Amino acid sequence: MNSGGVYPKIISDGEGGAIVVWVDRRNGSDNIYAQKINSSGDIQWTPNGVAVCEASGTQTLPVMCSDGLGGAIFTWRDDRDYSSLYADIYAQKVNSTGDIQWNSDGNPICKLEEFQQHAQICTDDEAGAIISWCDERNENTTIYAQKINAKGEVSWDINGKKIADPAYLYYQYDPKICSDNNGGAILSWVESGSSQPNITINVQHIDLDGRLNWIKNGLIVRNTNGSVYDLQICSDLYGNALMTWRDFRRDQWDIYAQIVVNRDDSPTSNSPDDIITALNSPETIEWVLNDDVGEGDYRVLVNNSDENFYVLVDWTPWENDSSIVIPVNTSFLGLFCHKIEYFDNESQLGIPDLVFVNVEPPEQPNDPDDPNNRVISFGFYYLIYIVISLSLIFLFLIKRRYTRFLV
Repeated sequence: MNSGGVYPKIISDGEGGAIVVWVDRRNGSDNIYAQKINSSGDIQWTPNGVAVCEASGTQTLPVMCSDGLGGAIFTWRDDRDYSSLYADIYAQKVNSTGDIQWNSDGNPICKLEEFQQHAQICTDDEAGAIISWCDERNENTTIYAQKINAKGEVSWDINGKKIADPAYLYYQYDPKICSDNNGGAILSWVESGSSQPNITINVQHIDLDGRLNWIKNGLIVRNTNGSVYDLQICSDLYGNALMTWRDFRRDQWDIYAQIVVNRDDSPTSNSPDDIITALNSPETIEWVLNDDVGEGDYRVLVNNSDENFYVLVDWTPWENDSSIVIPVNTSFLGLFCHKIEYFDNESQLGIPDLVFVNVEPPEQPNDPDDPNNRVISFGFYYLIYIVISLSLIFLFLIKRRYTRFLV
């Protein structure tokens, strides 16, 4: 077959054989094909490969991961809707016998204008996958991720979950991903900016529900000058990640490596009760943070009367099991959300805790002009009238009897 195949990738099929994917030009444009071979080298799927995607336009840069059942999940860059002006991310699943499992030509993972490209993939340990990519929807190139389950349904934010929020004119690129062996993933990328001479390698953990568990914008694994190329990451099968890359910090190309330990003992909060209070009443919120490390940093945000959040307390150190007392502004009526964000000194991020404060008007004294109070006043005066009237009748009867006695 002379189809001009390029960009081949290979993974184990978990059964002693392998699955291969490539870009194929047999139809006159770049499409995605795949094949499975057993341990003896025998072809297992359709001769010349299964068509993973034959959509119009160009499909390129395919990657894949095992579905854990002898098949694979594929993802790639796809410009079928843009004639090469932009590109989206699509995915497809092929089972162990070579049958397409999702929509013909794949399911969209991110379908927006601008470029989404350089997709990476790992298993979610439930016959689905987690996919990351570089995204140009904003002014900066940013890393996004999405989880797709075994049925081909996306599980996180539509068009992806933002993994980090770089500073203005910073760029994140060369994303890599591996499983955390618990339904989530550990993601890494390279970051650089025009105002920062150093080039960093960052890493972030996202759990199976799409929560980011480490410090905002990720842990920094490398922060020095010199170029970085060929970043790679893999799981150690215990939830941790091993990383390696080419590094030019010494004005020559060297190889560096690092391990990132994924701990599941993040700091926690005591979750104080919500507060209902009156206008201008003195109130405080008392948070207590707990962690085996015993210290870290926190900040508190609150929404104002325009529903916009602002920083009430900027990043401040905290100690284990010590009270953090936050005064509450009760000078405005309304419902206000106070949020504490915190992490320990190993950059383990705690789940933000919310306390809602409902500031209500103070109770008003009885108003004589209030119609509700008029009923009470009328009843009181009517009772006085009855008592006086009975008293007068009683006195009249006594006087009359006394007069008859004298006659």
